[in-house]
Amino acid sequence: MSKDGLRINHLFFADNALLFVKNQRSEVEAFIRILDNFTKMLGQSINLEKSMVYFSPNTSVPQHAAFGGLLKMKVVDKLDSYLSLPIPIAKKRPRIFQNILDRIASRINSWLKRLL
Repeated sequence: MSKDGLRINHLFFADNALLFVKNQRSEVEAFIRILDNFTKMLGQSINLEKSMVYFSPNTSVPQHAAFGGLLKMKVVDKLDSYLSLPIPIAKKRPRIFQNILDRIASRINSWLKRLL
Protein backbone atom coordinates (compact mmCIF):
# COMPACT_ATOMS: atom_id res chain seq x y z
CA MET A 1 0.00 0.00 0.00
CA SER A 2 1.19 3.47 -0.74
CA LYS A 3 0.65 6.68 1.17
CA ASP A 4 -1.86 7.98 -1.37
CA GLY A 5 -3.19 4.59 -2.42
CA LEU A 6 -6.47 2.85 -1.71
CA ARG A 7 -7.01 2.48 2.03
CA ILE A 8 -9.07 -0.51 3.05
CA ASN A 9 -9.62 -1.32 6.70
CA HIS A 10 -10.64 -4.84 7.57
CA LEU A 11 -11.46 -7.30 10.31
CA PHE A 12 -11.00 -10.99 9.50
CA PHE A 13 -12.46 -13.81 11.61
CA ALA A 14 -11.98 -17.34 10.22
CA ASP A 15 -14.05 -17.36 7.03
CA ASN A 16 -15.76 -14.02 7.69
CA ALA A 17 -14.58 -10.53 6.89
CA LEU A 18 -15.81 -7.07 7.67
CA LEU A 19 -14.36 -4.56 5.19
CA PHE A 20 -14.54 -0.77 5.12
CA VAL A 21 -14.23 1.32 1.95
CA LYS A 22 -14.68 5.03 1.28
CA ASN A 23 -17.94 5.97 -0.43
CA GLN A 24 -16.34 7.09 -3.70
CA ARG A 25 -16.92 5.32 -7.00
CA SER A 26 -13.18 5.00 -7.72
CA GLU A 27 -12.64 3.40 -4.30
CA VAL A 28 -15.52 0.96 -4.82
CA GLU A 29 -14.19 0.00 -8.27
CA ALA A 30 -10.69 -0.53 -6.84
CA PHE A 31 -12.21 -2.64 -4.07
CA ILE A 32 -14.00 -4.80 -6.67
CA ARG A 33 -10.70 -5.33 -8.51
CA ILE A 34 -9.07 -6.39 -5.24
CA LEU A 35 -11.85 -8.91 -4.59
CA ASP A 36 -11.52 -10.23 -8.16
CA ASN A 37 -7.76 -10.63 -7.74
CA PHE A 38 -8.29 -12.36 -4.40
CA THR A 39 -10.59 -14.95 -5.96
CA LYS A 40 -8.26 -15.54 -8.92
CA MET A 41 -5.04 -15.79 -6.93
CA LEU A 42 -6.28 -17.87 -4.01
CA GLY A 43 -8.93 -19.89 -5.78
CA GLN A 44 -11.42 -18.79 -3.14
CA SER A 45 -14.87 -17.60 -4.02
CA ILE A 46 -16.96 -14.95 -2.33
CA ASN A 47 -20.58 -15.88 -1.77
CA LEU A 48 -22.33 -12.71 -2.90
CA GLU A 49 -25.70 -14.12 -1.80
CA LYS A 50 -24.45 -14.09 1.81
CA SER A 51 -22.59 -10.80 1.39
CA MET A 52 -24.11 -7.44 2.19
CA VAL A 53 -23.18 -3.79 2.05
CA TYR A 54 -24.04 -1.19 4.67
CA PHE A 55 -23.63 2.52 4.01
CA SER A 56 -22.81 5.17 6.57
CA PRO A 57 -25.45 7.85 7.11
CA ASN A 58 -23.39 10.37 5.11
CA THR A 59 -23.80 8.32 1.92
CA SER A 60 -26.56 9.52 -0.41
CA VAL A 61 -29.43 7.26 -1.42
CA PRO A 62 -28.42 7.34 -5.13
CA GLN A 63 -24.96 6.12 -4.08
CA HIS A 64 -26.60 3.21 -2.21
CA ALA A 65 -28.17 1.94 -5.42
CA ALA A 66 -25.14 2.64 -7.60
CA PHE A 67 -22.55 1.07 -5.30
CA GLY A 68 -24.82 -1.82 -4.32
CA GLY A 69 -25.24 -2.61 -8.02
CA LEU A 70 -21.51 -2.41 -8.67
CA LEU A 71 -20.77 -4.72 -5.75
CA LYS A 72 -23.64 -7.10 -6.62
CA MET A 73 -24.43 -7.35 -2.92
CA LYS A 74 -27.60 -6.89 -0.92
CA VAL A 75 -27.88 -3.38 0.54
CA VAL A 76 -28.94 -3.35 4.20
CA ASP A 77 -30.22 -0.42 6.25
CA LYS A 78 -28.57 -1.46 9.50
CA LEU A 79 -26.14 -3.96 10.95
CA ASP A 80 -27.29 -5.60 14.15
CA SER A 81 -24.42 -7.94 14.83
CA TYR A 82 -21.36 -9.55 13.32
CA LEU A 83 -20.19 -12.89 14.70
CA SER A 84 -22.50 -12.34 17.70
CA LEU A 85 -20.92 -8.97 18.45
CA PRO A 86 -23.15 -5.89 18.29
CA ILE A 87 -22.61 -3.34 15.55
CA PRO A 88 -22.18 -0.47 16.09
CA ILE A 89 -20.63 -0.47 19.52
CA ALA A 90 -22.07 2.42 21.49
CA LYS A 91 -20.73 4.16 24.55
CA LYS A 92 -22.74 1.92 26.88
CA ARG A 93 -20.46 -1.08 26.38
CA PRO A 94 -21.31 -3.02 29.58
CA ARG A 95 -24.96 -3.27 28.55
CA ILE A 96 -24.09 -4.12 24.94
CA PHE A 97 -21.79 -6.98 25.90
CA GLN A 98 -24.04 -8.33 28.67
CA ASN A 99 -25.38 -10.99 26.28
CA ILE A 100 -21.87 -12.32 25.70
CA LEU A 101 -21.04 -12.22 29.42
CA ASP A 102 -24.26 -14.12 30.19
CA ARG A 103 -23.42 -16.82 27.63
CA ILE A 104 -19.91 -17.23 29.06
CA ALA A 105 -21.25 -17.44 32.62
CA SER A 106 -23.83 -20.02 31.55
CA ARG A 107 -21.18 -22.15 29.88
CA ILE A 108 -18.89 -21.98 32.92
CA ASN A 109 -21.79 -22.93 35.22
CA SER A 110 -22.60 -25.96 33.07
CA TRP A 111 -18.96 -27.07 33.23
CA LEU A 112 -18.91 -26.66 37.02
CA LYS A 113 -22.10 -28.74 37.38
CA ARG A 114 -20.51 -31.55 35.38
CA LEU A 115 -17.43 -31.52 37.60
CA LEU A 116 -19.44 -31.80 40.83
